[in-house]
Amino acid sequence: MVDDLTEENYKQMNAIRADIKEKREKQATFDNGIKKFLTTVEYAISLPTEDLIGIMDELDLKDVES
Repeated sequence: MVDDLTEENYKQMNAIRADIKEKREKQATFDNGIKKFLTTVEYAISLPTEDLIGIMDELDLKDVES
């Protein structure tokens, strides 16, 4: 009986570990997405206003032509 309880405990612990690992992987993916977004924002902020306006105009023209 003790062996059955021990085996069940190991199964539960492994399930918990797998769940924790999955959550950490999802969190890491989310964190990487945020880092990429921040890098893009920082790059956009560093551009001169005239360049940003030009890029926005180009994007608007592409949308109209599509």
